[in-house]
Amino acid sequence: MVRAGNAGAAVELCQRELRVLPGRRSTNPGIQAPAYALWLDLDCDANTGADQTYLIYEPGYQTPAPTPVPTDQWVPQTITPTSIVWQNDIGAVAPFMPLSAYIDGSAGTVSGACIVGVLAFAGTGWDGSFHGAVDNVMLSAGGQSLAANFEVSAPPPPPPAPASVPTLGEWSLLLTGLLLAALGSRQAAGRSRTRNGG
Repeated sequence: MVRAGNAGAAVELCQRELRVLPGRRSTNPGIQAPAYALWLDLDCDANTGADQTYLIYEPGYQTPAPTPVPTDQWVPQTITPTSIVWQNDIGAVAPFMPLSAYIDGSAGTVSGACIVGVLAFAGTGWDGSFHGAVDNVMLSAGGQSLAANFEVSAPPPPPPAPASVPTLGEWSLLLTGLLLAALGSRQAAGRSRTRNGG
């Protein structure tokens, strides 16, 4: 878990790039793109689950009013302390406020909470289908960093073929050849001695 309690850590909190790739086949409104949520544990105790909440960032709710997201290309999105987020507090929805208001405690009860996870998801208000991807999600808080790159890496090159080990048949062929060469050499040497009077 990452504790996001002090303002210094909070300023670093989301100044990292998030990339989305909306596809041309998407039928939802052009301003909609994947949302991101910081999953928080208010008392930093994993054994108590009733105090967990989310701070949600959706590109469509930012000011000034967003423009349609380009399709078929990576679109960087950076969440900063001035980005508008909202808290889903176990069924209750808190107002849309800058992230800094949640960090300093003026907009909710998340100041001093621990970050349990980062989620990328569809978000709210979709009217149609989304075809795309999320990649390169990075988070920094409290001197700790997390990076998630979801691109499929190229497969490693295949290992070199092992050196072949001669089989029993190959060994016997080799030994037979050497034996015949030795016998042929011996017979040739014997014939030359006989001719020379030896």
